Amino acid sequence: MDGVHLSVGFIVVREALVAVQIFAPLSATERTRRVLRFTPARVVASSFAGTILVGTILLMLPLATQNNQGTAWVDALFTATSAVCVTGLIVLDTPVHFSIFGQVVIMLLMQLGGLGIMTFSTFLALALRQRIGMQDRVILHDLFEESNIETLKLMIIGILKMTVIFEVVGALILTWAWYGQAETLRYALYLGIFHSIAAFNNAGFALFSDNLMQYRGDLLINLTITSLIIVGGLGFTVIAGLVDVRLWRKASGPRVSCHSKLVLMTTGILIGAGTLLFFLAEFSHTMVDFSWRERLLAAYFLAVTPRTAGFNTVDTAALTDLSLFITIILMFVGASPGGTGGGVKTSTLALFVLSIRSILRKRDEVEVFYRTIPRETVHKALVIITFSFSLINLFTILLLLTEAAPFLPTMFEVVSAFGTVGLSMGLTPQLTTAGKIVILTVMFIGRIGPLTMALALGERQDRARFAYPTERVMVG
Repeated sequence: MDGVHLSVGFIVVREALVAVQIFAPLSATERTRRVLRFTPARVVASSFAGTILVGTILLMLPLATQNNQGTAWVDALFTATSAVCVTGLIVLDTPVHFSIFGQVVIMLLMQLGGLGIMTFSTFLALALRQRIGMQDRVILHDLFEESNIETLKLMIIGILKMTVIFEVVGALILTWAWYGQAETLRYALYLGIFHSIAAFNNAGFALFSDNLMQYRGDLLINLTITSLIIVGGLGFTVIAGLVDVRLWRKASGPRVSCHSKLVLMTTGILIGAGTLLFFLAEFSHTMVDFSWRERLLAAYFLAVTPRTAGFNTVDTAALTDLSLFITIILMFVGASPGGTGGGVKTSTLALFVLSIRSILRKRDEVEVFYRTIPRETVHKALVIITFSFSLINLFTILLLLTEAAPFLPTMFEVVSAFGTVGLSMGLTPQLTTAGKIVILTVMFIGRIGPLTMALALGERQDRARFAYPTERVMVG
């Protein structure tokens, strides 16, 4: 029966989602676009919303559940949003409640959400030899900062190739790790594929009720999952630059870009410092009965997964306050631009810190690696940090109003949703309907918020031909 459900699931979900991708963002007429005034930001938001709607309908089907009773609309909507926004927060136990068909729906939603709807829909248009209109080129230019259609084709194909390669390799390794533990080789392969897609796309969905806690000492599973999380979170631009063979030539050629250096440096610092702090904070607490190997693996896993995967090998609710505080910071930062994760992004944090350094040194420009960062980029980073922090405060207040929960678990839940992480102190399954709507809204904003905001800020406005008089204001 599982084989039948799996086959039907792939076919139905594939056809439904392909239809949405083709007809929603890429095949609308220019007249409709003008009437609706679809800006690039609105197209991105509507693409994600449309995919969530399709996913919700599919998850509500009786076929999607183990008991063939279907799923309540708010729980289906929450799960679909969590999958498309590659978060991993769950109100229902995934392996217990959802059938193979439902799990396949979740898996495909994670894949679409991680890749980006516009990336996938553009690939479909190219594969079907559809013409990409000027409006779509404007949208893709804002997404990839590239207007040449041939270059866009190469970038999108490169993104898909990278995704396939890493997910296939990850799936094979995880299949090997679970072979012997699973009932059959086919089920081990299914576990490998599901968790490889979830890890690479930085989503925290797992097919085990305790997530990955039972595998805290398994070196192969821990390193494979964390490697997929890191690679998926780095972004295509960074990976493509690192694997370019010309980088290894002594002759003059392309060098690692300032962006890549900044992303790699920030990622390394966050993982290294996080591992050390978690190891010290939990050594005599949650890890008191762990072996040294388990302690090191658990500390490393704790440092990687909040950025922004959501898998856990240690009970999150049992962590010390210091560990929870560190986790909140890592969840807020998230992955890197162009990656599959959420958060404000590593480069945004780096520019924020560098701008503070420039102010303290009384420098007019932000400089790093012998390069000057454009002021417009620095301003965007500051706006993203400020806007994100404000949203977290706002939605924390809203969730405190809807839920009878302490402050720390409530704020932790909001930051996890905004960073599209998926970690929880146990509040998610207890959420009221109003609370679920608050959190799924945060997940949606967290997935498209920084991107949509950057696109909106990137739309040039006609500058005023005059300037008001200057007057100083006291601050600090």
